[in-house]
Amino acid sequence: MNSKRKTKNEILFANIQVIKDLLQNLYSISKQLTYISQNNQSNFSVSDTTYVKFLNEYLPKEYQLYKKNLYFKTKLSQIKAATLEFEELEAQYMILNFPGYINGNTKLDLNFEDYRYFMKNYYKNLTGSIQPSRAY
Repeated sequence: MNSKRKTKNEILFANIQVIKDLLQNLYSISKQLTYISQNNQSNFSVSDTTYVKFLNEYLPKEYQLYKKNLYFKTKLSQIKAATLEFEELEAQYMILNFPGYINGNTKLDLNFEDYRYFMKNYYKNLTGSIQPSRAY
């Protein structure tokens, strides 16, 4: 049997919609890789570095959005406190004044629209809180 072995990129491309879903659902990189590996018929393994390189190269918008939303998720207690103090999203965002650093040295280019997107798409599911809809 002479079957061509697929490259890592070919396997990742074959799973592109799954990867987009995993990013959208804010799964950690290690959980994404575990899921992809377990749901692949071939003996597949890829390093975090190779996977992140793939994301940066082929899904840059989705990966950037993932990093921003994951950043906000790590700041959930601060966000929740701001929502108790201020009803309007703009006021919350201003008072929170997030520096946007991840891993200590990588700075995300965060803006109010990123915060609005997070609040609209993730906040309620992560906290069980109801954010006033007029604030979006």
